[in-house]
Amino acid sequence: MAEAPMKLILATVIFILSGNFDSCNAGDKDFKFQSFERTLIKQLLEKYERLGKIGRPVMNNSQTLNVQFGLSLFQLMDLDEADQMFTVNVWNKFAWRDEILTWNPKNYNEVKHVRIPVKHVWTPDIVLLNYADERLVELREVMLTVDYTGQIFWSPPSIYKSMCRIQMEHFPFDHQICYLRFASWTLNGRRLNLTFLDGIKSALLDDYQESNEWHIVAYPAVRRFFRQTCCDEPSPNLIFFFVLKRNPDFYAYLLVLPCILLAVLNLVTFWLPPQNPARMMLGMNILSGFCIQMKFLTLSTPSASNTIPYLGKFCTSKYVLPDCLNDSDLLYFKVWRIYR
Repeated sequence: MAEAPMKLILATVIFILSGNFDSCNAGDKDFKFQSFERTLIKQLLEKYERLGKIGRPVMNNSQTLNVQFGLSLFQLMDLDEADQMFTVNVWNKFAWRDEILTWNPKNYNEVKHVRIPVKHVWTPDIVLLNYADERLVELREVMLTVDYTGQIFWSPPSIYKSMCRIQMEHFPFDHQICYLRFASWTLNGRRLNLTFLDGIKSALLDDYQESNEWHIVAYPAVRRFFRQTCCDEPSPNLIFFFVLKRNPDFYAYLLVLPCILLAVLNLVTFWLPPQNPARMMLGMNILSGFCIQMKFLTLSTPSASNTIPYLGKFCTSKYVLPDCLNDSDLLYFKVWRIYR
């Protein structure tokens, strides 16, 4: 009878030990796989540190480095009419080949892709040329992906603020055209050939979050060559355009509709006889209403704008009618008191 419990205890101990042994073997396999990747990354970084990350990652100095660049728009944060500043939240997409970061996958247990901190390798100095704030570079540090052929893909998020000339003639039914212009800060086209990622000549809006005030109706991109102060030869520039249409609903209710109603009330004053005091009171109230509308319009449009909205011209022209009516009423009462 005593042998049965002993056999049960022995079987349990053997089962537990066998399970631990299997888990240890699995852990050893995982560690072995991880060790290949760690060893590879360590060797690549040591090689890079030995050769240095200053300078283009090419074997021949006369060779042109091809860099592909794309822009994925995530959010249109603001279009400041007063400061004429266009602010967007984007994901940059870079792709190039680094001849230093190559290896044979057979020597590393078929590891074909690794992720390396961006601070340890060379990256292209692609910057926003028409920036509008004190930060020339706004790239958040993220890992880059490298395959065994040396092909690198890097997608850092960033917030760009660019200059954008605002045209306000048709406010609040206006369209605005803003653009982001990218190029290498120090390298000309012979040393760094900047092209569109996968040949897509537009921004990507797959992950775009709609704005409440602006709608993007078009977003083409072009490649142009410009001669910069840094370089004797022209450099390729990638220019991403954004055609924006304002959502006029808010301003239509608060600006356009009240101006139309005040203009209609202007006509009502002609129906009242000059000797009626209500005529002058109505004219003064209409004039006050236009003053309030002009104040709101002034706050909604940039004060340094080169153009005046048609809505502002319309409201200003309507100042004349109630003012003339009030002056004519005063003249009427003056004459009436003299010759009564």
